Amino acid sequence: MVLSEISYWNEYYADMERYQEQIQDIKHDMKNRLSTLYDAAVHGDSSVMMATLKQMLDDISLTEEIIHSANPVLNSILKVKAAKARENGIKVDIWHLQWPDLQ
Repeated sequence: MVLSEISYWNEYYADMERYQEQIQDIKHDMKNRLSTLYDAAVHGDSSVMMATLKQMLDDISLTEEIIHSANPVLNSILKVKAAKARENGIKVDIWHLQWPDLQ
């Protein structure tokens, strides 16, 4: 069981590193797209603005849902299980639940 937990922790940290790299890529891409939007706005080119905005919205909808709880091991387990379910054609909905403070 300990080896399994270590494996999930390692996967969690590898996921965090990938997310950091993705964030840097997204930041660079956003800067370029916002420059395109700005230039189109300056020149009154609404067709370029609309096409760029549509592409940005389409890209956002393709992003993977992030599973986050206060427990990194649980995050890894849920992520693995959700990916396997999707591979098998099973629809997965991720819900955000906020538990009330029980003090």
